[in-house]
Amino acid sequence: MDKTLNKSLYPAQIVAIELLDYFVQICGKYNLHYVLGRSTAMGIYLKKGFMPWAASVTVILLNHELKEFIEICENELKGTPYYLITHNNTEQFDEFYIRLAKRSRVKLGMGREKDEKYYDFYIDILPAFYAGDTIKEYREIEKSYIKYYKILNSRCITPGMIKARKVTFKKIMSAYYYRKKKDDDFQKIETILNKYTKPTKYIYVPSAKKNKGSIIKTTQYTKRRLYEFEGKEYYSVFDIEQYLIDFYGKNYRKKYEELKINQAALEGPEILRRVQLVELDLLIEFDRICRKYDIKYMLGAGTLLGAVRHKGFIPWDDDIDVFMLYEEYEKFIEAASKELDQDKYFLKTQESDLDCNLVYVQLKRNGTKYSKEGRESFNTHPGILIDILPLFNGPSTRIGHWYQDKVCKFFKTMTWAHIGHASERNPIKRQYYRLLSKVSNKKSYMMFMKHATKIKKPSERLTFFYVVRNFIENPVNERKLYDNLIEMEFEGHMFYVTKFWDYYLRYSYSKDYMKYPRMSGRTQKHMPAIVDVGNLYEDLKREGGNE
Repeated sequence: MDKTLNKSLYPAQIVAIELLDYFVQICGKYNLHYVLGRSTAMGIYLKKGFMPWAASVTVILLNHELKEFIEICENELKGTPYYLITHNNTEQFDEFYIRLAKRSRVKLGMGREKDEKYYDFYIDILPAFYAGDTIKEYREIEKSYIKYYKILNSRCITPGMIKARKVTFKKIMSAYYYRKKKDDDFQKIETILNKYTKPTKYIYVPSAKKNKGSIIKTTQYTKRRLYEFEGKEYYSVFDIEQYLIDFYGKNYRKKYEELKINQAALEGPEILRRVQLVELDLLIEFDRICRKYDIKYMLGAGTLLGAVRHKGFIPWDDDIDVFMLYEEYEKFIEAASKELDQDKYFLKTQESDLDCNLVYVQLKRNGTKYSKEGRESFNTHPGILIDILPLFNGPSTRIGHWYQDKVCKFFKTMTWAHIGHASERNPIKRQYYRLLSKVSNKKSYMMFMKHATKIKKPSERLTFFYVVRNFIENPVNERKLYDNLIEMEFEGHMFYVTKFWDYYLRYSYSKDYMKYPRMSGRTQKHMPAIVDVGNLYEDLKREGGNE
């Protein structure tokens, strides 16, 4: 029996095997020599299949064969559900590896086709470049690649990070390399990697870290061996045990076998879109109530960035944030108690949930689950949600603003601690949260609100307790942003945003807010381990969230 049909595999893994088999079929037909590498090689060695947390597959081809594979695919992929994602056909995909992808059922509508790639299934195909016959020659290639890779992937430091003391050495170095950025950096790396065109003793598979030992030996990839993977035989590196030690370190077993499983990732990219459509439905209902009662709000954070840059969700984003002045926030809570369809929607507040760990409200969808592992025992609504975040009147002095910010953030953490410690991995932080949780979440919330609402008179400078950079001069804290609203398209619907959206985004994400993060950053930040959308938007063919 073909194990890929075994129900023990998740949807993403099943499609990864399908893509791998199609890739192997092409390689066999045209005599191309691949190996399975990295986490897939680990799965072969430890499990004879996927690592429990792995949702895709990584394969490696010699660079000249990868180029041949790309040319072959121009004809081979015609009329199939498969296609290639490369630097040449995908916006802001400055990578030397490629992806063999399969279209999912996600349809975003006219003008947003380029974003659909982020909802598709894929496997990574990495190039291996000849890198000289001496260690010195190899290190020259590696050193030059890492240098230009850091330049290529560098980012601005967002305003206020230095003042917030959140500038790590890594961010400082990124800013250093950012000043060296030029338009031809990708071409420079390409030239470096293609220095050797004939077989050499050493080989370089592009990586952001230095490699050693068997990883850099050409024989690992040319003297390949067959191994079992999910009930079939595939080629991997010659000495797989040494390869894994050299790449992941001697203690890789303990580290990677204990990684937590994220079921949402294993379900595949379609589950993200289904979650987004539920969130969109929640936003539409929120907007309906606000318009009916003349309540002001604005899309904020990544939701605003998505509206500006993508006309909808950032393709890898998994939440919605709306911002409101506190006086508008109170009006909404009162209106929602009258307007919400109780069968479909639920407003999560400190009053509605015994174990609520938040100092703001969330609008949730009944019949869904969206929860971190270990939180099932708490008495709180587990559904898919949107965050509704209030801004409070702020003190007129810097000292007053600083004091209010510190006190409120402490009580915010205390309100969160009784649930937060359950999923905290750091043992020191976990113990700290346990100590804080000795004060009830209800009492902590009351103390938060006492200090948050201390300034009764409307102020031009507000305060927003949910970010590190809650300075008095933070643009997010300017009342004019919330008093001057315009409509903007988001997922085919019109919602309110600040008239000064460019001003807001430049502070929040730097002047480069239209640029995508590096590929490693294009992942879901909030998708929890437990996601259940029921049968909502199962076919994924609709453009909108209304039912």
